[in-house]
Amino acid sequence: MTTTGGGGPDGTAGPVGRRDLVALGATIAVLAAWDIGRSVAVAGDLHLRFNFSMAFVIAALGAVGGLSLADVGLARDRMRAGLVYGGAVLAVVALGLLVIGLIPATSDFLRDDRVQVSTGAMLFEVLVAVPFGTVLLEELAFRGTLLGLLQRRTSTLVAVGVSSLIFGLWHIPGVVNDAQSVTGVGTAGAVAGTVAATTIAGIGFAWLRLRSGSLLAPMLAHVATNSLTFAAAWLVSR
Repeated sequence: MTTTGGGGPDGTAGPVGRRDLVALGATIAVLAAWDIGRSVAVAGDLHLRFNFSMAFVIAALGAVGGLSLADVGLARDRMRAGLVYGGAVLAVVALGLLVIGLIPATSDFLRDDRVQVSTGAMLFEVLVAVPFGTVLLEELAFRGTLLGLLQRRTSTLVAVGVSSLIFGLWHIPGVVNDAQSVTGVGTAGAVAGTVAATTIAGIGFAWLRLRSGSLLAPMLAHVATNSLTFAAAWLVSR
């Protein structure tokens, strides 16, 4: 990443020629190709290492587009704010899951056959696979590079909406692959529901990123919603 970035009077970044547009198009194309490619051609046990590597490709595209560390939420002076905002969300999610898990009437909401794994596999999913195989790539891509590049060419509101919608669409291959485990909804309904839910989640993550100025905030929130939910479901299913 470059260490400086321009900002225009309307809140968007100043002109940097065409390289930001090239980087934006390349980022969307790479994400789309990888999203589809991994679902049809990459074995599931390889997703972690490939996603981890892809995070650095996306970060490099942001650098090509002229984004600074601050533009993607990686400025050192905003890390404290990111930890505060993200930590608050993590605490709220943990408390909510604890309450849901302890009440018999609501604990069934956490039951999921997909968490029927060993203790070691659960810990790997929660501590490694989710943070480094899911959250790192998705936050760098959608709340870092993509949001930053979109802000250079449009308003923050539009940038948040577009990046969040693409984040929602990003989940389509995964839910299609898991469609057989969805009962009473069907593939179309599952896809529509997942895209809507993840788009809304993307807006929330983007708000955290912009409010705190740090990518750490949505990263922690993302880990909370994925890792803590998996752990809670695993505990309930024991």
